[in-house]
Amino acid sequence: MGSYKAKKNELEGNQEKLEQNNLKKAQDQRNAMNNKKNLDNAADVAIATKNPYAVAAGYAYKGLNKLTGDKFGEKLGQGINKVNKIAPGGNQVQKASNKLSESGASDTAGTVARAKNKVGGKGKDAKGIEGKNSGNLDKAKTNSLNKSTNKNNINSNLKAVGDNDNNESKNGHDIGINIKEKKSKDSIIKKIIKWRIKRRIISILIGCLPLILFLLLLATTTYAAKDIRNLLLTNSSNMTVKRSTSSGDVLGKLEELSEFFISDVHEYSWSSYVKIPFLNNDSFRKDCSGFASAYMYYVSGVNLGSPGTGEMIGNSFKTSAANAGWIAYDASEIGDASNLLPGDVLVEHISGTNGHAEIYIDPTHTFGWGQVQSHYPLDKIISNNNVGGRVVFKDNYGRHNQYSLVFRYQP
Repeated sequence: MGSYKAKKNELEGNQEKLEQNNLKKAQDQRNAMNNKKNLDNAADVAIATKNPYAVAAGYAYKGLNKLTGDKFGEKLGQGINKVNKIAPGGNQVQKASNKLSESGASDTAGTVARAKNKVGGKGKDAKGIEGKNSGNLDKAKTNSLNKSTNKNNINSNLKAVGDNDNNESKNGHDIGINIKEKKSKDSIIKKIIKWRIKRRIISILIGCLPLILFLLLLATTTYAAKDIRNLLLTNSSNMTVKRSTSSGDVLGKLEELSEFFISDVHEYSWSSYVKIPFLNNDSFRKDCSGFASAYMYYVSGVNLGSPGTGEMIGNSFKTSAANAGWIAYDASEIGDASNLLPGDVLVEHISGTNGHAEIYIDPTHTFGWGQVQSHYPLDKIISNNNVGGRVVFKDNYGRHNQYSLVFRYQP
């Protein structure tokens, strides 16, 4: 019996380690992807500043990306993630990078910068085309004069051409072979030269990598910070819509609340409470519905208490929640899991204390305090389910397969 328990514990421990490794890999991929997106947009912002150093850095980064098929940016994003893991304050830097990318702020700044760069480049292109066409016109005039002159010489040369026909026929075969050989050699030489030039450019740019990174940082902080800040302030409502119908940054608040629970709440309990400093020191239960109601309070600014899932599905709580901007929808009204929005609160209630509440982030991530958690977000896939002919939602772990109610913030 003892060996069975030991074997079982060992298998469970291995499974837990495997899940943790998978979660770490997923987080690393998320960090690297966000870092790359921010670098791509930073390059466009750097070019838009018109500062010669920043412009050089921006073009150097984009050039390396083009030469390596976008691999340079990917590797750089991964490298930044590794550095942030060991550097003092690196964790906060990475969180800021993720927030900048996932909020849409980075893309907004990059889009504006690209539009500015595109408009700025049109004049130059038009001027180049005009100059090119002018040169072509002069060339056409010259060719016309030459054609007129050569016409007079055609007849006088016809006889000479006839006399040379036999010699050309005899030498034609040799000439064709020589031309083919020459073209083949020229093609090989050109390929070698191009390859050497490309290799040389790559080696130079890689050698200048520290300078490129420094200049990109300089461009996005010193020259572009003020413009980006103003841009984010004027577009904050649009960026919020990408996440939910909230008037505030609901996912930002979800992450802050999650970090508080992870760092300060070291247990799961439906009978004990925790005071949350940034929510007026009000108390909430240390369970899933307690976390969900604290989140709803943080977003709306209205304390709805700390109800259980049985109370959350009741009409009294639905009315109070609606007055705070949280509208309750039956899962059948949502219709499909693809219609869920970031920040939605999913509620499952079976009976008594058997229920669960979880916050939806995106199709593969959620967060909730159904047990003590160690990281944010959680890797969970929310999909459709049908129980007794009723439309509900479920997660991919099979623990909660009857989410029948959704609270959505719509002030």
